[in-house]
Amino acid sequence: MVGPVLEELSREYNGAVNFVKVDVDQNSDLAQKYNVFSIPTLAIFKGGKAVSQKVGAASKESFKTMINGQINH
Repeated sequence: MVGPVLEELSREYNGAVNFVKVDVDQNSDLAQKYNVFSIPTLAIFKGGKAVSQKVGAASKESFKTMINGQINH
């Protein structure tokens, strides 16, 4: 459900933002490190640090607001 929205956003941001999908079943240590207890979870990283996180499905506009809030900082 969230995948197609993020793929669309990836095209819209055209390289300005890197979108990466992680299989938390295969990377449980990574999921634990970033407190991912539920999927989908969208995390934004800047300078190698998680700066924002949203758990659960959301609208495209909600994701854009979250992303733009971090781009503009």
